[in-house]
Amino acid sequence: MINIPLGDNKRITSDPWNYILQKEAGFEKDGRIKWKSLGFWTTLPAMLTALMETRIKGCDATTLSELREAITEAQGHISSLQEHLSLPHSPPASTEAPDGEGGGL
Repeated sequence: MINIPLGDNKRITSDPWNYILQKEAGFEKDGRIKWKSLGFWTTLPAMLTALMETRIKGCDATTLSELREAITEAQGHISSLQEHLSLPHSPPASTEAPDGEGGGL
């Protein structure tokens, strides 16, 4: 199982079938971090695309210029992750997992 912290209270983890994006959701009684799964993807590029779109949709832009800046920042963050993972820089257009559980981050 992979376990990669993303630095913004999120992490990438996995099970035998999926890549999973999780966020911190408090603490267990024994002090360990409790994690909430945000989505499941069968490919890492699809998960990274969904992460990028989530960052863009969650921005506080009130002008097209601010939105463009948020898109550039999100693309830069994902490109950096792709470089560290040696992935191609053009993730698939769809953020949906084949089983339909990729949405709703």
